[in-house]
Amino acid sequence: MSNTQLQKWRLILVTWMIAAALVHLLVGLLMPWLAAAPWTDAYHQLIEAGFWREGAPSAARAQQVWWMGIFGATIQSLAVCMLVLTLVGHFHRSRLAWGGLIASIILWAPQDMAISLQAGVIVNVWIDAIAVLLLVPPLGMLWWIDGKPANKFV
Repeated sequence: MSNTQLQKWRLILVTWMIAAALVHLLVGLLMPWLAAAPWTDAYHQLIEAGFWREGAPSAARAQQVWWMGIFGATIQSLAVCMLVLTLVGHFHRSRLAWGGLIASIILWAPQDMAISLQAGVIVNVWIDAIAVLLLVPPLGMLWWIDGKPANKFV
């Protein structure tokens, strides 16, 4: 693959990562406001099924809505960090930035999946798996591209 082709792919991958960070930011901003929306009932029921066979008590649903809302703030923070690291990686062609993002996903995903599996909340395992598949391969490619000697600043 020529250097020009690599640079085109690099720009596509960086754009993908910026979009992923912005989607995380948007979701994080919406979660606190939409956690109790009627159309989230199906998601809440999938989570509740891991803990209550006959349906969750109303207090449990209220707590779950609260947790979902407060988790939105965590997602917002993660999104800002993801966006900043993506921009640092892009402008400085930094393998450290790409590697840091990969490491954060590799630390988070298996733990989140294991905890979700223990609780029988399979929907979260699927969400995590999709996130890993959408983020780690592009980050790995960026890490590889920015490690090539022709792509370093001199």
